[in-house]
Formats: sequence, C-alpha cells, structure tokens
Amino acid sequence: MPNVPNIVLPKISPFGSMVGAVTTGGVPSIFISTSVYRDEQSGNIRFFGRMEGSDPLAPAIIQVEIKGVDTPSGTYTLADKVVSVTYVPHGSTQGRPAVSAEVLFITSGPIVWIRGRVEAKTREGNGIDVVYNIFGKV
Repeated sequence: MPNVPNIVLPKISPFGSMVGAVTTGGVPSIFISTSVYRDEQSGNIRFFGRMEGSDPLAPAIIQVEIKGVDTPSGTYTLADKVVSVTYVPHGSTQGRPAVSAEVLFITSGPIVWIRGRVEAKTREGNGIDVVYNIFGKV
C-alpha cells in the first residue's frame, strides 16, 4: 500500500450570498449582498451579508449570531440558539437589533458550508427576510 501523506486543505475565505428583502414602513426593498463573512467569536457562529450603497463607508448589513460553534442544523429563535440578528440600514452605523427572529440554519460537513433563511423584525419596524448560502470561514 502506498504511503499517503496527510493532506491539509487551506482555509477558504468566506464566499456566497445573502439575498432577500428588508421592509421599512411597509415598503419592501431588495437586499442582495455584495459580500458575505463568517467566523467564530466567543464560542458562537457569526455571519453577515453586506450590500454596498451610495456611501461605501456605510453599507447595509444583516448580521446573525448563533449560540455554539457545534450547533446542528435546525430552526432556531431568539429564545433558543439565536443570540442576535442585527440590521444596519444604508448610510447608518447604528445597528437595529431584532426583537423577534427565526433562523433556519443548515450546516454541512466536511465542507465548511452554512445555508438557510433569516426572518426577523426590529424594534424600529424593519422586517427582514433573506436566504443565505456561505462557504468557508475565517
């Protein structure tokens, strides 16, 4: 039998998409990420999509944090495994935390891949409904 060395795959920088709509004052607007990101912080999974707008220093962002890096696939709420869902509108640097949220979280291995759907409402009345598909992590 030939000697096969252990192969170590390089880290994959996060890539993928987050697409859907954000409703403000009853009016929906399209959210199509221009970039996505995923990492692990304080033992939790964090991922977000950002959509560039007219001000490159203040893009729209939808960020999700899931409790536990080993969280299995499932549908979770703020009362369960969802630590936070935050929306930052274009032109702002202030996040609007969700007061209610449901996240469909699907993870696949051995490929570092997460996907699912985020539905949330902020205190300010924003409605978030996006699907995400992110490969890799930092």
